[in-house]
Formats: sequence, structure tokens, C-alpha cells
Amino acid sequence: MTNDDIDKELWEACWINSKAFDQYIDKLKNKPNDTCMLMSRGKAYLIIGRYEEAHTDLTRLLEIESKNTIALKYRGEINYMVRRYSESIADLENLLTIKPDDAWARETRKLVKGLLKKEFGKWTSGNPDIDNFIQQMQLKARNSKDVVEWIPFDKFTNIKYLTKGGFGTVFKAIWTDGYIISWDSKNGQCKRNPQRNVCLKNLNGSKESIKIEFLNERAFCNSRSHLMHKDFHSGNIVNENMYSSFITDFGLCRPVSQDSSSAEIFGVLPYIAPEVLYTKKYTQKSDIYSFGIIMSEVFTGYPPYHDIPHNEDLAIQVCLGHRPKIRCEVPQLLLDLMNKCLDAKPQTQPTAKELRNMLEQYTKDVA
Repeated sequence: MTNDDIDKELWEACWINSKAFDQYIDKLKNKPNDTCMLMSRGKAYLIIGRYEEAHTDLTRLLEIESKNTIALKYRGEINYMVRRYSESIADLENLLTIKPDDAWARETRKLVKGLLKKEFGKWTSGNPDIDNFIQQMQLKARNSKDVVEWIPFDKFTNIKYLTKGGFGTVFKAIWTDGYIISWDSKNGQCKRNPQRNVCLKNLNGSKESIKIEFLNERAFCNSRSHLMHKDFHSGNIVNENMYSSFITDFGLCRPVSQDSSSAEIFGVLPYIAPEVLYTKKYTQKSDIYSFGIIMSEVFTGYPPYHDIPHNEDLAIQVCLGHRPKIRCEVPQLLLDLMNKCLDAKPQTQPTAKELRNMLEQYTKDVA
């Protein structure tokens, strides 16, 4: 038995099986957003090698405090140890964005990128452009949600048609393998979360070879460049769990620098900003307005303007200042934030960054 094994057993006996650890578990049941408790338990799990539990606690902590450098460091270390190299790089990149002089993060990132490149030869899509795109996206991932993985079509079962849109056809399916959750050192392979429900999108014209221009466009959308969604509504939001939501359908998405004037208006009327209705010009603030409408939908449990026709009269009323009515109890801070998003003057609306900071602070305050 090595010294590391002895240390692990001592921690297991003295800490994990102690009343002190039971108290952490009890407290987190009552206050699941307690960041101090999450950090302490996550570190304890890490020390004794229970990496999945440590990863879960640190991930929850980072959902509350996305710029917690200690949590980013520990989770980056865990991802490296379980061979989730892309996610390790993502955590280290985020850590270096906050602390650019962190020598440990720089050296570890260099090491992990070298290990990730060794994995590239173990898979192929059959298309060199796609392979290169996925490899570059894995190396550039800034958070775990950016990590791209090649999934062979035969890994999907029970494929069923859902709907058809302006840019392609959407199907639902079951991904038999599921995404990677950890590294099984005993069997020398990745542990996955199998039988996951997923959405598949068949883009119009994509039966031809995927062109490099399309891949470059996807890479741009995955960057942190300034973008406009232009069709932001609750139907384009999917929830993985009660803590994680994802925006979908980027068919109309464009960079801010690109001319956003249009001969016609796209989108779902109740979510369209008034300035778009009368100028046909989209901006990033148009998406902020849509976010405010989504907030009203979450507060009330009803779609916006559910009791009136969605026609030209509604568009006129929105331009004149009509907004959804909130007739239920809502925390004043959230109500004020919604009203700021729905302000008729885009210049007085919050930015996406300001929105995130305010909501993170609110989550922390109520924890």
C-alpha cells in the first residue's frame, strides 16, 4: 500500500465517515446553494479520489459563482485526472481569463492540450474539414458546454420527426452512448450517461458535403463574438435540468457588425421588440427585450398576451407601450429587472453581461 492509499483511507475514516461530514450533507439539503459548504465538500471528495462527487459539487458552485477561481482550478484538475481534456482546458481558459498570471493554469493548460491532441487520431468523421473543425473547437473550448464531439449516426436510435422550420427539419432521438461524465480508471475507458434524449437537425441542402464556410460559421457562433439571435422566445429554450438551460435555433443569428436591416420581420410576434416592429432593424437589445418577455412568461406561467389575438393590432399596441401584466407576487428586484428589459428605449435596457451579473448576485443573496 502506497502513502497515497494510506492518506486516502485516513481521509475516508476521519472525514467522510465523521459526524462533521454528515453535517455538511444535512446543511446542503436545507441550503443547496451554500457555496462555502459546496467548496468544502467538493475539496474533501477530491482529496479521497471520489471525483464524480467532487465534480458535481464544484459544478453547482460555479453555476452560482461562475468566476470562482478556486472552483475552476479544482474542477480543471479533476477533468484532467479523469481524461476529460476538453473540459479541463475550458476550465483553465476561464481561470486564465480571470487570473492571466496564474503560472499553474498556464502550464497545466499546455500539458492538457498536448494530451488532447494525442486523442485526435482515435476517431474520424470521414471528412477532413469536419475533423479539423471538431479538433479546433475542442482546443478552443472556453467552458464545458462548448466542447464538440463527433457522434456516428448509428449511435442514435428511435429517431422520430418533430417539426420543420425555415432552415431544416428537426427530429428527436435517443443517443445510446450519451455524453462523457468521468474516466473509469479501472476499465481504462470513459463512463457515459447512456440513453439520452436529444434533438437532431437536418439542415436544408446538407445531403451534399458540408462546406467549410458552414463550419466556419458554426465556429464563429461558438466564439464569444457579439451576436444577435433574432428569434429569441421560450420555444427556443430547452432545459437539461432545473439549473441548466440552453438557447437553440440559431438559424437567424447574425453578428452585430453585420447589417441587420430586413425587408420583412422574422420571429414570434409577442417576443419581438417594438423598435424591430417599426424599423425592421434588429440589435442585441432586441434580444434583451425578448428576454424580458420570457421573464414575464416564467413569472405568470402563461404565454405572453395569451388572451388577445396575435395580429397587427397587438403589434401597434406594443409599439405604443403595451406590455404583459404581472398579477402575481414576484420579488421586486426581478420585477424591476424585467421592466428594464422591456423599456421602450433600448439604450436604457441592461446588457447581457449586466443581466447575468444581477441574476448571479440575486441567486447568491437568496442562497
